Amino acid sequence: MTTSTGRITLVVPETTAANPFGFPAGTLNLAGAIAVSLLETPTPSPSSTPPFQVTVVSSAGTASVGSPANVTVTGDGTNSLQLQGSLAAINAALGALVYTNATASATNATITVTARDSAGTPLTDSRVIYVRVANSTVAPSITSALADFNYTAETATTPVARPTIPIVVSDPQGTSGLVVTTTNDNPALINGITVGGTTPNFTLAITTKSGITGTAMVAVKVSDGTNFTTKSFKVTVTPNPYTLSVETLAGRTAGSGPTGYTDGTRAAATFTNPRGATADNRGLIYVQDGNLIRSINTSGLVTTLAGSTATTTRVDGVGAAA
Repeated sequence: MTTSTGRITLVVPETTAANPFGFPAGTLNLAGAIAVSLLETPTPSPSSTPPFQVTVVSSAGTASVGSPANVTVTGDGTNSLQLQGSLAAINAALGALVYTNATASATNATITVTARDSAGTPLTDSRVIYVRVANSTVAPSITSALADFNYTAETATTPVARPTIPIVVSDPQGTSGLVVTTTNDNPALINGITVGGTTPNFTLAITTKSGITGTAMVAVKVSDGTNFTTKSFKVTVTPNPYTLSVETLAGRTAGSGPTGYTDGTRAAATFTNPRGATADNRGLIYVQDGNLIRSINTSGLVTTLAGSTATTTRVDGVGAAA
């Protein structure tokens, strides 16, 4: 979080009361997991500029920087720490800032950082860092339901991306710093799982290998660095029941042989102008071919059922008499 009033910018971590920075009881190195620093814009101050003052006030716990060079430190190891020195010296001291709180709590603590000039005039608005000391026995949880997923095998030559799965996590100490990871027991089926999003809303993007069927158990783990919770769900990939193929049942493609009305099996049969095909429950296909009604069975045998190529009158009858 950055705020600027003229030439000094105070940079502190992005936290809110609803999303504090959670850590196990003990010490939190603010220069490691998060950062507090002063930036000067647009140009460095001349050497004659009076020293800066930075105060770090905590509502619970203590703050300390040790004995940094060229910085006057007051209240080191208490809940009200004050630093005075040049911009560079104070930034170096803030790089060693440590917050200590050994008492777990279900509510937030605050660390308020303020920068002032030597006369005590605030150079920025005070910035607040929200922290919550975790109870070492309380683990984060996965609150979203994780049902089993069933997919159909695809014939693509590359791995197949499946729909994204939402993962919602929760932690009574705050969701900052939570990490979600996954494992699966069938890498021959699962090509990869990518975790996306940020706390508390993550996503899983699963990719399955093309043309492979089977089952895999996917385990999702959410961890606060000390405690963790795991949930599992099953991914099943089944053969595609709607895989279709196209083949020539009877006749020949245009230009590959003669046309006509010869009955026969598969390529031995000829057609002139087939159209209006339909089928019955025995698997016979009926085709109007010019003035003829012809049938094709499942073996590709073509039989003329009715009609004549010699006449076009509308006469009922049997076979060629119609």
